[in-house]
Amino acid sequence: MSTNINTWYNFVLEQMAAESYWGQSELFGGNRTAADVLMFGSNNPNQYVGLNPVNLPTLPGATRMTASQADYFLQNYEIVDQLSNTASGFSATLMRNTTTGEYTLSMRSTEYADPDQGGDWLRDGLPGADGEINSYGFALGQILDMEDYYTQLKSTGLLPADATLSVTD
Repeated sequence: MSTNINTWYNFVLEQMAAESYWGQSELFGGNRTAADVLMFGSNNPNQYVGLNPVNLPTLPGATRMTASQADYFLQNYEIVDQLSNTASGFSATLMRNTTTGEYTLSMRSTEYADPDQGGDWLRDGLPGADGEINSYGFALGQILDMEDYYTQLKSTGLLPADATLSVTD
């Protein structure tokens, strides 16, 4: 049973990592540490310039890691690649468990905040992908972008052909 709980917990952390704004991390040319990005989580760090996420007990987006969760994640995972908001609003993160070598591709959820509040509501919310799901059952533009991203990861070798891959959304 504990193995299942650990597996589920790791999937939760992987999904929380995918909800984070990796483009603002030093890993991808930003000015925030990876730990800060994880602790801000689904809250756009650009909305909190000069503030440390540890000192902010509440934020509008509850999907964020504690300092100990961020430390655990960074000790056990490597961010291999991150795709931020295509034209359809699709965003995903490829990560690798450094202990097992297994890969996880996690898709970011809807960014509910308006753009002036650091979100992507026009592409992700009812005017965009969520509206497509409501009307057609699928966010067709995001599905195409997901297929293209997966193909790119495989063709560039970022996701090895023999990799064990899990997917979270």
